[in-house]
Amino acid sequence: MTKPGDLLVGESGRKYRLAEPLFAQTSSTPPRVWKAVDEEDGKREFVVKEPIQMQNQFKESPFIRKMLDYIPQSVSNKPMMVLQAFERSLWNARNRRELTINEIKWIMKAVLIAVWTIHREGLPSVREITSLAYRSPEVYFGKPWTSGTDIWSWGIVYCHLLEARTDITSPGMYDSICKGTMEEKTDAVRGMIAQDFDLKSLPFYTDDARSSKLLPTDQPPQKEEDWWGERLLRKGVAAEEIAFLINVLDPDPRERPSAEEIIRSGYLEIIETNSS
Repeated sequence: MTKPGDLLVGESGRKYRLAEPLFAQTSSTPPRVWKAVDEEDGKREFVVKEPIQMQNQFKESPFIRKMLDYIPQSVSNKPMMVLQAFERSLWNARNRRELTINEIKWIMKAVLIAVWTIHREGLPSVREITSLAYRSPEVYFGKPWTSGTDIWSWGIVYCHLLEARTDITSPGMYDSICKGTMEEKTDAVRGMIAQDFDLKSLPFYTDDARSSKLLPTDQPPQKEEDWWGERLLRKGVAAEEIAFLINVLDPDPRERPSAEEIIRSGYLEIIETNSS
């Protein structure tokens, strides 16, 4: 199993020293994505991760990280891709200043076009979603994953950007809701989602043996003012945006709009006004 400090050699002959995992892992899940540095200069950074079909299929796309090298399988490591490390991310921009609504819509439409392209190829998410905040109800409650799982994650990112417009320092929905182990954080988000979306009332979850066992049994009824939409409204998120999120974040993945439907709805089109 790979670990920090391991030295991996790519087909190009370049050597990469693993620095640290890029995402938090549970005790039962080994890291799959790593930050690595060039062994020769010790400065240039890369992302090293296990190969996925999507990366190979869309390797020419400008919307995904460029693959720079390939590390063959050895006794100590699985085959891995070496990808460019982005110096800046959406979260860097989010934490630097308030984004306008038009900026948010432009960014998120571009992301959704990429998701739509992937879905057209029949490639929805099938691997673990590393961020607890982005995991959908069906992921938390053991249901099959579909293209709707990606739509939920997209919707949560959209929601976080809207929340940052009102308070750039506060965490977004389901982000950093408690401290503790990865398992404790997972249970906390699972419980909050079950309450926020009243999953106990949905046969999609209650009629499934595995899902029903994961539903909390000791939660008090949620007060109307504690509902997630009301929480966003109190933060200052516009009612129109909340209505859009209610449609996107349907707890039943079969009822969520597809990427194509969201794009064709026109909601993400830029509105030409004197101010955004």
